[in-house]
Amino acid sequence: DYDSVIGMNKKNSLNRFLKKESTKHFPAEGNATLCGLIVECNTSNGLAYKAEPFIYGGELIK
Repeated sequence: DYDSVIGMNKKNSLNRFLKKESTKHFPAEGNATLCGLIVECNTSNGLAYKAEPFIYGGELIK
């Protein structure tokens, strides 16, 4: 779920962070989404020569 904090409900996560309240976390209810970046590197010099982003799962809101 794009509208979450690491898969947990955004409201409780923000309250816990901002107000230091100890509230129970519960999972977000939207579709799961995995985003990342695949980087290919030259092993001799450590420089990247290709980078390709990926998104699997639910659609992200722009």
